Amino acid sequence: MAGFYNNKRVLVTGADGFMGSHLTEKLLAEGAKVSVFVRGSSTIGTTQYALRNIKHIEKNLEGIITGNIAAQDAKDLVIKNRPSIIFHLAADA
Repeated sequence: MAGFYNNKRVLVTGADGFMGSHLTEKLLAEGAKVSVFVRGSSTIGTTQYALRNIKHIEKNLEGIITGNIAAQDAKDLVIKNRPSIIFHLAADA
């Protein structure tokens, strides 16, 4: 499996959670081009809080998408990034 994720475009939803943040770190270490989808807010403070678990790897990400994963515009954002692989870990807790 070594090298499987190298240069693959990967999207991780729920990347700000425990499992998502660890998966994101592992994918980056494997050479994946990772974009993340995290629950967003209209306030920058809330968005920054959501990113707390991935702050140390933020500079290595291809992109950060914030919003409601259930919203129609989320589909458009996902299509725009054209991921080869999607890990859907977003959930209400």
